[in-house]
Amino acid sequence: MRYLVVKKIMIRSVIKDNSFFQVFFKFFLKNGDKAKASANFKKLFSLLFAQTNLGCYTILNKIYRVLYINFEVRKIKKYRSSYLVPVPTKKKRRCFLIVKWLFDAAYQDKRLVPFYNKLSLEILKYLENKESEGKKKKFLTLKLALLNRANSHYRWY
Repeated sequence: MRYLVVKKIMIRSVIKDNSFFQVFFKFFLKNGDKAKASANFKKLFSLLFAQTNLGCYTILNKIYRVLYINFEVRKIKKYRSSYLVPVPTKKKRRCFLIVKWLFDAAYQDKRLVPFYNKLSLEILKYLENKESEGKKKKFLTLKLALLNRANSHYRWY
């Protein structure tokens, strides 16, 4: 009986992370070549497994926890003025922002190595709690949201 309960919890966690997994994979599909994207995806996670001995879902779950954000800041125009307004994010948008920050940091790396190597180095920074570009963007967003929380009543315009 105890085994069944543990198995249900494990299945729920995989289903819960499935949306983040799909968003992550779709970023590899930007050029439209599914075979090349899946090959790079497999190379990335095999490289990460060799370095950390963690599975794909475990790595993605840790990244999600590190870069999790509740609010983002949007510019809203009211009459002739524009205001920065903190807006709560939904799960789909949150997943998109996390993956976007991760890939942007990898794109900024100008070394002549394959992209999955750049991405693996960036992911290792998150797993080891080192300073990285995605964390900087997260803290800047949170700081802006806190500074402009007085403008939250403009959210409905």
